[in-house]
Amino acid sequence: MKNTSENFVLKIEKLNVVFEQKFIFKKTEIFPVLDEINLEVFQGEFVALVGESGCGKTMTSLSITNLLPESARITGGKILFDGDKNLTGLSKKEYREILGKEISVIFQDPLSALNPLMKIGKQITEAGTAHGMSREEAWTKAVENLKLVGIAGAESVMNVYPKDLSGGMMQRVLIAQSLMNNPKLLIADEPTTALDATVQAEIIEILISLKEKTGTSLLLITHDLGVVSKLCSRIYVMYAGQIIEEGNTEDVLSNPVHPYTEALIGTIPDANHRNRELPVLHGIVPTLSERRNLKCRFADRCAKCNTKCTEMAPNMQNVTLNHAVRCNLLDSGDTGGQNV
Repeated sequence: MKNTSENFVLKIEKLNVVFEQKFIFKKTEIFPVLDEINLEVFQGEFVALVGESGCGKTMTSLSITNLLPESARITGGKILFDGDKNLTGLSKKEYREILGKEISVIFQDPLSALNPLMKIGKQITEAGTAHGMSREEAWTKAVENLKLVGIAGAESVMNVYPKDLSGGMMQRVLIAQSLMNNPKLLIADEPTTALDATVQAEIIEILISLKEKTGTSLLLITHDLGVVSKLCSRIYVMYAGQIIEEGNTEDVLSNPVHPYTEALIGTIPDANHRNRELPVLHGIVPTLSERRNLKCRFADRCAKCNTKCTEMAPNMQNVTLNHAVRCNLLDSGDTGGQNV
């Protein structure tokens, strides 16, 4: 789907990623990880990439940041950033100049992302000095950022170690660190997963505030549709290495068309129906080797699967101007949402 009225910060076009596994007594095997991924994030926009563990969300973010494991490689497609800059064609040196400056990452687990032996101030300021700031400039900016993310006594926090902070405080520190160079794009990988509900709500409010104050763009990697509904204007649903539904968040959540999206939404607890039994999505995401022989990768878990689903690979089709789905059932009108 195109948005010609705005400029994109990130545009992924037909991205393919594979794993290569080398065996001693037989030839190298290739396993598909990401298949023809198309994704856009526009200036000032918050976009979500959602799906179960093993669907390819983190591999997508690692592709953008050039942090793929050694066994993985990009075999096709483009990752365009801030216009026509193709990230897949950059050298490691060129990538280092962009990562942490124009593209920043908020990691999932602050306990592993922060160095326990280094004071908070040094860890935050290094993100600035690595890209040309003086120590004084970086220190001033770090204190400002800590205040921006709602940390009281910011100057004092600069002089403590991670062990002295709560999980919520550490996550705020990571957000402050990611903003040191006023990046054009933030990639947040499950930023609220390790936090309790109250702190999650606080982090969401911080991110909303940042959107208003800084105008940065955000790609949110998550499985939490509740967080998505509060933060993001558009959503991409991923399953087994493919985008299977995309559109405006309100449209997708109120009218899910793909049975997988419908199943995900159905598992969200509803405070107005506390006694409702939540549906169970049986089965697991197919393995990398299993995907090579599947037409529809969700077929074996889909209650609406028919012969067409096992014989024909589905393509992305428009539901409306701002809503698309990869599902063979769309033609018959037997999808999870209303008939189209």
